[in-house]
Amino acid sequence: MRLRADAVLCLTALLLAAPAAVRASGPGTTSADFLTIGVGARSAALGGAFTGLADDVETLAYNPAGIGLLDRKEVGLVHDAYASGINHEWLGGVVPFSWGAVGASADMLIVDPFPSYDNYDRPIGQTSAFDAAYQFTGAAALTDSLSVGASGKIISSRLAGWSANTQALDGGVLWRPRSSIALGASLLDLGEGLRFISHTSPLPTALRAGASWTPFSLRDYEDGLTFAVDAIQPRDGAVYVAGGVEYWYAGMLALRAGGRSASDAGPGYTLGVGVDLFRNFHRKPELVFDYAFVDSGDFATTHRVSLTIKFGRRLRGIMRQPLLTRERPLVEPSPSRPRGLSPWWPARRAQPAPVKPGAAPAPEPAISPDYDNWIRP
Repeated sequence: MRLRADAVLCLTALLLAAPAAVRASGPGTTSADFLTIGVGARSAALGGAFTGLADDVETLAYNPAGIGLLDRKEVGLVHDAYASGINHEWLGGVVPFSWGAVGASADMLIVDPFPSYDNYDRPIGQTSAFDAAYQFTGAAALTDSLSVGASGKIISSRLAGWSANTQALDGGVLWRPRSSIALGASLLDLGEGLRFISHTSPLPTALRAGASWTPFSLRDYEDGLTFAVDAIQPRDGAVYVAGGVEYWYAGMLALRAGGRSASDAGPGYTLGVGVDLFRNFHRKPELVFDYAFVDSGDFATTHRVSLTIKFGRRLRGIMRQPLLTRERPLVEPSPSRPRGLSPWWPARRAQPAPVKPGAAPAPEPAISPDYDNWIRP
């Protein structure tokens, strides 16, 4: 009960404190707007509803707390043909530990050279633009179901020989009260704006709150089904809602659909597919290919592809040591320990019960189907 209260307190504190930082400034008044472009084909196909789901490397861009509950190393690569002459690239990686995880990513918007003109509309050659954000993330698993995380970002923008740089912070919390339910909240891109020449524009700070429900998952069944929904409050606009559904067939093929209500981003639908190149998701490594089609209304329709690689041994059981639920070693106190000494004085390990004469020997342990744990038949 105490842990549940802590989780509710973390979520409530973030949701109450964040609106003061997201002060509306009107559409088109923020800088570094490439940060508002969704990352990853899977999350894009779900309409961008990923704050509460947050279960793979793409969560670096939506909720930094999500990496604290991952159990394998992951690397993600994303290519987004955002518009004609504009490409959006993203690269991220996560390394989990017993207490949480660390991660890093690079988010880049590359604009091909285009004609430029002076104040009298005379052509003066070609110019280009380049935006980037380099992110470093750390997350702590407070319990097996509660994680908090934070990110530091270095943001740079370059246009026609001019450049600007600034820093920003992300923060988030993720709580899974049940294996099928997850709740999350995050505050993204909090910091000073970019200053070009003598003008400073604020960053596109956004507050996100999301939830996901997985009635049945691939860990327990051959198929999987997940629903996700997010509510987003951007600095330069009104609150909008994003949602999506994901269905995994036979653990190999994923079908996704979603949508959003943001009128300034082009209300529309999103569709996507995913292919897991290894049917047994316990196998190492695991390679997942995702594609998303995003309808951006009158602006454009974009195609996004991503590749996620999961590798390394899974962290589970005794290998997991959340910060608030660390347990002592399974040993018996020594009866000969002098009084007044610490209970961690050298102890005698528990001995197995003696086998009665004529009794059948205990069965030998056998390897489990996931190749990681030993079980007894």
